[in-house]
Amino acid sequence: MRIKIEGREIEGTPEEVAKLLELMSRASPASNTSSPVKAQGASPFVSEDVAYNVLTRRELAGVYAKMLQKLDQAGDAWTTAPELQDALGLTTREFAGILGAFGRRLSHTEGAGTRSFFDQYWDHGQGYNLYRLPPCVRAALRRAGIV
Repeated sequence: MRIKIEGREIEGTPEEVAKLLELMSRASPASNTSSPVKAQGASPFVSEDVAYNVLTRRELAGVYAKMLQKLDQAGDAWTTAPELQDALGLTTREFAGILGAFGRRLSHTEGAGTRSFFDQYWDHGQGYNLYRLPPCVRAALRRAGIV
């Protein structure tokens, strides 16, 4: 089994992945403003310039603008997948689809490499992801006139 967590590919048996997610949930932030797993060295996120290119190289559909605006409004606070789904009027499956399409948009943007656009982590206890935007992406949103 292979999954991607905070921009890193993790491979293991379903039991190993479940154990990792359990350990990560135990390390969940006490406050609502920090990631449970900190990257060492270089930023795990795209640069502001790359984020700007992701946002502007092709027209951005309204559902993406609305999602990014909601995440931007939350600032450093985490927003749950169900909150985003409700705000966008999407089912879990539809939400997964738009995130997949956005991932393709990111991966097809020059300079993105394996860096992440979103800060996210899996809340094992609740069974869903939580999201927020790193400052570089929030700056790119302003630069692109999306917020």
